[in-house]
Amino acid sequence: MLKKEHDIPLEQIRSSHIHQYQNFLEKRELSSTTVRIYLTLIKVICLCTNNSSYNLYFSMYSYKR
Repeated sequence: MLKKEHDIPLEQIRSSHIHQYQNFLEKRELSSTTVRIYLTLIKVICLCTNNSSYNLYFSMYSYKR
């Protein structure tokens, strides 16, 4: 896989990154279901890597659309 300019290592994902990603998806006018699916994938990745950012993100921001 080629590394893109804005790629960050999984260990460095923070709640602010997840929030920015959610905003990016919403600006693309994706359906709320699609946004939730993408955020769920992020959750699984964070859980599998023992990264607590996802839980922190949802304690700070609630997803509503």
